[in-house]
Amino acid sequence: MKNLEKIVFLEMTNKQLSKFPNKEYYETIKSLTENEDDEFTILSNQIHNIYNYINSKMHSFQIEDIEDYNEKIEPVNPIILKVASDFGITMKSGISEELKKSILEILGKDYLDEFLGKI
Repeated sequence: MKNLEKIVFLEMTNKQLSKFPNKEYYETIKSLTENEDDEFTILSNQIHNIYNYINSKMHSFQIEDIEDYNEKIEPVNPIILKVASDFGITMKSGISEELKKSILEILGKDYLDEFLGKI
């Protein structure tokens, strides 16, 4: 997994689970090139907007996940769509078994155990 995709994964899972950035997040941020860092700023803003829209009850219709947002609200960056699709991230508050499996695959059991312990 490329560093930009990894930080997008961490940003999305942190947002979905209302977690604060941790050591892994900050180490990945430090490893980004200047161009990746600039691109991540844009991606992070879109992730924030998607999360808020999906989890808000203030709209006339409900958006269920990132694909739904992509189709009904605005185009989503392909990197966000890929990470969401590859790892089953919906941006709806909460954690699915598919997301737990993805965290385990990418970051390992110790990270998952610590992560789940703080939910």
